[in-house]
Amino acid sequence: MTLVWFDLATPADDPALRRILRTAMPGTIALSFEREPCYFQAAALEGPFHQTMVGRASCDGAVVGMGSRGVRLRMVNGKPMPVGAMSLLRVDPAFAWGAALPKVLSAGFGFYRQLHADGRTPFYLVSILEGNRAAERLLAAGLPGWPRLRPLGRWLTFALPVGRPRPIPPLPPGWQLEPARPEWLGEIADCLARAAAQRQLAPLWQPGDLASPAHTPGLSIEDFWVVRRGDEVAGCAARWDQQAYKQTVVRGYSRALRWARPLVNLQARLRGAPPLPPVGGRVRHTFLSCLAVAPGDPAWARQASAALLAAVYNAASAAGDHYLMVGLADGDPLAAHLTRVYRPILLPSRLYLAHWEDGASAAAAVDGRPLGVEVALL
Repeated sequence: MTLVWFDLATPADDPALRRILRTAMPGTIALSFEREPCYFQAAALEGPFHQTMVGRASCDGAVVGMGSRGVRLRMVNGKPMPVGAMSLLRVDPAFAWGAALPKVLSAGFGFYRQLHADGRTPFYLVSILEGNRAAERLLAAGLPGWPRLRPLGRWLTFALPVGRPRPIPPLPPGWQLEPARPEWLGEIADCLARAAAQRQLAPLWQPGDLASPAHTPGLSIEDFWVVRRGDEVAGCAARWDQQAYKQTVVRGYSRALRWARPLVNLQARLRGAPPLPPVGGRVRHTFLSCLAVAPGDPAWARQASAALLAAVYNAASAAGDHYLMVGLADGDPLAAHLTRVYRPILLPSRLYLAHWEDGASAAAAVDGRPLGVEVALL
């Protein structure tokens, strides 16, 4: 008897999808990554093309598993290519899976492969939190019908505790930091495209994508800062607030941290640092997004990046954010400055390309230039 069968989600599945996303990821601080008040409101983050598959219990049709497939243009080896994202792979832990779970997962990947047969992309970006050994072992097992994983590298997400505003680091002579203006949107997109060509898997933003409720909900031109070099936009960055439709919620603390939390929060207040939320409380965070500096002198690029980071951090401070999330490739020159000045919490991940046989050669051809994925889209 088939335990679970698969099809595409519909709006009627919204409550069940949101329920599954409330399941906590284990750790010293157990977190859930949620989409309230509507799962589909955040679908634009998956890409202009996106699908959500669900596993339904054969006994009553209840949603007991899910996964997301999105496709967007990214830069691959310096050229635009449609690249998929395989994300939100979840199962309902309350369902009686028993020993049938691996077989059900195989059936789920079989359905995913049927969706993949539309030929929209040769491979998919996958992010796995470092230390999630169960997921790494399971996906890397090479079971029949499952996608193969090609390691890309380590991705570092920094959670910067937001406190008092910081001074803006000096810029190279002739460079100027300014809030963005609507008429600069095309120049910002050009700056992002020039920088993306130097990095692997960076999203290719069109002017109509940026500050668009349909493509980047919650991001407006007023959220951007730019560095101008003469008449040219030579760098940009934005504070992207996704909390209206995508949240991180504390679902539990380890026993030691639960007892220590009052003292930790007292010390946090004295230092002007963010507190540990109560169980059930949200982590108030936003993202440093669209960080790019036009190719040129590496020292000048580091100065411009540091100034843009400080401007966005100060915007987060003014907005009352508790954390600013910053994503960088392992080895990025900005990481040392960020670690020294902002004392962040480090959340490392491993990035992979997932592919079936038809995408093996395309995945193998992806070269080793620095990764440029967008943390706000992971």
